[in-house]
Amino acid sequence: MTWETVPLGEVSWLNPRGDSSIEPGTFLGMADVSENGTTTTGTGVEPGDLKAGYTPFRDRDLLVAKITPCFENGKIAQASLPTKLGWGSTEFHVVRPNAELLHDRYALHYLRTPSVRANGTIRMTGSAGQRRVPLSYLQSLEIPLPPLPEQRRIAAILDEADALRVKRAVSLEKLADAADALFAMQASEEWALTTVDTVADLQGGLTINGRRQQLEQQVGYLRVANVMRGRVDFDEVKTLGVTAAEVNRTALKPDDVVVVEGHGNLDEVGRAARIPDIGTTVLTHQNHLFRLRPRASVITGTFLERAMNSATSREHLRRVANTTSGLNTLNATSVRSTPIRVPPISVQESLDRDLGRVDEQLARAQRSHSGLESLFASLQHRAFRGEL
Repeated sequence: MTWETVPLGEVSWLNPRGDSSIEPGTFLGMADVSENGTTTTGTGVEPGDLKAGYTPFRDRDLLVAKITPCFENGKIAQASLPTKLGWGSTEFHVVRPNAELLHDRYALHYLRTPSVRANGTIRMTGSAGQRRVPLSYLQSLEIPLPPLPEQRRIAAILDEADALRVKRAVSLEKLADAADALFAMQASEEWALTTVDTVADLQGGLTINGRRQQLEQQVGYLRVANVMRGRVDFDEVKTLGVTAAEVNRTALKPDDVVVVEGHGNLDEVGRAARIPDIGTTVLTHQNHLFRLRPRASVITGTFLERAMNSATSREHLRRVANTTSGLNTLNATSVRSTPIRVPPISVQESLDRDLGRVDEQLARAQRSHSGLESLFASLQHRAFRGEL
């Protein structure tokens, strides 16, 4: 079935002016918008408490994070507020569908499709680390427009499938938390208390810019999107041009641990993953990741990964992160100063074996979840082609 497509700007109001009401409202920061399309209930505010420049919106408006990496990570959600009015980060675009033409949940699911996010990323403007999706991208974005009853039907199907996907993701998080708890139970105050800089060497990554297209040697590189907590996702590894000196300085090796330098969600900043055996593949990393190379005589890569992802390390990294324009970032000093307890190598190796069995269960659950993610992406694709 072929439907008419129309620019989003013709069937919705984009970044509408704020209401001239003086009633209390709700504030949503970037951390209040999840990567699953939902928001928290925010923080209650009075109009007099608001600073100039905050983004006004209403309950049920769609919020689109415009800054990198929040947009790429899927911070596109429908506001669910306890009040009629809301205000948010300056890094949001607001989409208010015209209810006579466009169903809000249908519009939300369309904005969250991989193709819309990928094309928006290409259209970003600005300097590295501060790149943003321009309003013009949303204004001209072509959206399929079936009749409203069909939009509601599609939205209901995708809502149900998405709820199942999110439920599976929550189960996966609980299993990962159980593995973390088991590691914490094994920890002993008798283990030597030290900092990361005494057991590993830190290296920053490469800045992505236009000149790299002219370089002859092209290699794969890891982005924030590739680094999960405790796992590297190799499903989509992009390439960039590098010099021989850069490869020598930043190439990743098995047992290296990569750490997320910046993230819109404070709980995700500093998440870490160990590099597995990658054979002869040459792989580097962008500047939004730090590389930690463990000193083999004092710490294993697996133990370092678990230590960086432990509750105590995460609390340290949340505390020292800098927050600017909705993005939480770490510097090299804050990562190097992360306190960890390190037992003898023999104890580490024994723990690695015991916890490895938990990791196998987690890996199976992750594969199942990845399959569900792929199925949902396929369902989205079919939905907006009129094939449901």
